Amino acid sequence: EQQLRASSDFELLTQSDLAIACFRYRGKLTDETAIAELNQALIPALENDGRVFITGTRLKGQFVLRACIINHRKSEASIDYLLDVIRDVAARIMSR
Repeated sequence: EQQLRASSDFELLTQSDLAIACFRYRGKLTDETAIAELNQALIPALENDGRVFITGTRLKGQFVLRACIINHRKSEASIDYLLDVIRDVAARIMSR
């Protein structure tokens, strides 16, 4: 959650006492429809990419990315890697 809050291109949508974070990738987008479409496209694109696995869900009617980090060996570097992969895959989607 701290790394999501610190970034300018992600938006944390919930605060959880569990190891689950619900968030959206915004990049530089400001249009809500475009942000929703990008995040929905990210799930299958990330699955095809294969470097990370996260899920999507609806939260208060809004599609969000959902990461569950429960491995005790995860570190800040692991989360940075996750966010960087999302950025990379999103850039490929947006360049189409």
